[in-house]
Amino acid sequence: MKGKYHIIVQNSRVKFEFDIKRNITIVRGDSATGKTTLVSLIDTYDRLGADSGVEVSCLRRCLTVNNSNWESVLNSVSECIVFIDEIDALVGDSLVSILRQIRSGYTDRPKAFPQSIILCGVRDVRDYRIVLSNQD
Repeated sequence: MKGKYHIIVQNSRVKFEFDIKRNITIVRGDSATGKTTLVSLIDTYDRLGADSGVEVSCLRRCLTVNNSNWESVLNSVSECIVFIDEIDALVGDSLVSILRQIRSGYTDRPKAFPQSIILCGVRDVRDYRIVLSNQD
């Protein structure tokens, strides 16, 4: 990813404003800090648009991925910013599979691959590295 993207996500009760500067970003925090709320607002806006009561401001489309559709979404979108909530809920082969696909997608950079991916969870980034290094 070149440059950075400024993102504003808000409704009548809450406002998130931040910059994405990396291809893969990990949003980490304790429970009840707003990670799932952020992803839920983006999902609502993506499904319902302006009628949702949610505003999303970004130069790229923001969308969400859930545990059941991540593979098809990652293989079919380009120039989007993809948010994956509760990535740490995946375990074993599922977690390794998605992390490998993300890693190989950015290495090979096929035409159909997100501009940036935001992984939301409560684990520390080192936990993801340990999973990958133990599997390789």
